[in-house]
Amino acid sequence: MNPKIPRRQYSVQIVDTRQDRAEPTLRLLREAGYDPKYFAHYEELKRQAATYPPHVVIFHRSDEEQGVATALNELRSILPETHFVILSSAAGLAASWREWGEIIYDCVLSPPVHPTQLIRAIDRAAERDTYMYKVEDLADKLTQSQSQALPEMQS
Repeated sequence: MNPKIPRRQYSVQIVDTRQDRAEPTLRLLREAGYDPKYFAHYEELKRQAATYPPHVVIFHRSDEEQGVATALNELRSILPETHFVILSSAAGLAASWREWGEIIYDCVLSPPVHPTQLIRAIDRAAERDTYMYKVEDLADKLTQSQSQALPEMQS
């Protein structure tokens, strides 16, 4: 990850009805320098997201109690800039892409082949967002610069 992108400032949230299944992922993210938040149900996340939208939300494909498809569709409508990552067994990877490919940012093996697999997916999302924010900031500065130069040119 680009060292100019502080992981602690990047909001990563995990939604899983089974905290025991989410705990290894939470630990992995903390060890990498992220400060992930855990939610047992996506409704809890949805309430908080109105005030503090997350950058990344992670779901486990096998969380049948959660209704991952419903959660993804509802959250996509209220969090259009959030990246959704699915944790899945090898058998569920293709189905995850087939079913939710238009909604999800990435699908990562769970358990991961290597601990950096998930971290790199989150880092890519963080870098993408950081560069998008920089482009927006530059565009704003350019617009301001042009609007300030215009009156001077007309004088």
